[in-house]
Amino acid sequence: MSILILDTESTGLNEPQVNELGYVKVDSLETLEVLDTFEQRYKPDKPSELGALMTHNILDSELVDCSSYLTASLPIETTYVIGHNIDYDMGVLNLTNADIKRICTKALASYFLPELDSHRQSALLYYFEGD
Repeated sequence: MSILILDTESTGLNEPQVNELGYVKVDSLETLEVLDTFEQRYKPDKPSELGALMTHNILDSELVDCSSYLTASLPIETTYVIGHNIDYDMGVLNLTNADIKRICTKALASYFLPELDSHRQSALLYYFEGD
């Protein structure tokens, strides 16, 4: 079994293409001991939208010498992926139909903390960590 905690950065919400993929491979859902890490940038075929730039601060000029976004992939043995709004990440990677189980931390936060006015990662960081 291979478990990845992952995140992507993309060109935006309109037909997104990945421009960065990062993940941490962990040993189990119980211990989350880190076995391996991966981070790589990719060159999309289109410029990033302003909203995406505001989020990830990756300039298109920084991606000129990177591999094509079409080469972004997960290890073949991946069984589980964990992420915040993980369906979006899987869509950006064109893996929406992959036989990989998904655990969405945004859905978990919404379910277990319905009283919060935001379930974005930065809001949850303030909620759990304070200042």
